[in-house]
Amino acid sequence: MPQSLTDLTDGTLVLATGGSSAAPGGIYLLAPGAPKWQAATVAGASAVDGFTYVGMTEAGQGVALSSNPGLHEIWMTTNGGKTWQAHPITS
Repeated sequence: MPQSLTDLTDGTLVLATGGSSAAPGGIYLLAPGAPKWQAATVAGASAVDGFTYVGMTEAGQGVALSSNPGLHEIWMTTNGGKTWQAHPITS
C-alpha cells in the first residue's frame, strides 16, 4: 500500500509502502524510463511493518519512518535510496 513518494534530482521516484498480513512493506525505486519498480535493500526484520514516510534531504541522502513508531528508529540512506539502514532513537 503506497504511503509516501519523493523524487531524486535525476527524476528517480522513491516510494514507501506500508506492510500488511499479505505482504511486508518496503521502499521502491523507479528510475526515469524504467519499466517497473525495483525494491531497495532494507536491512532488518523491523522493515516488515513498512514505512509511512520517505524523503530525500539531498541527492544521495534520505530518511524514512517506520509504520511502527514503537520501534524508536529512523531509516537512512546515503546512496540515493538503493540501501536503507535502521538507526535507533535513544535518549
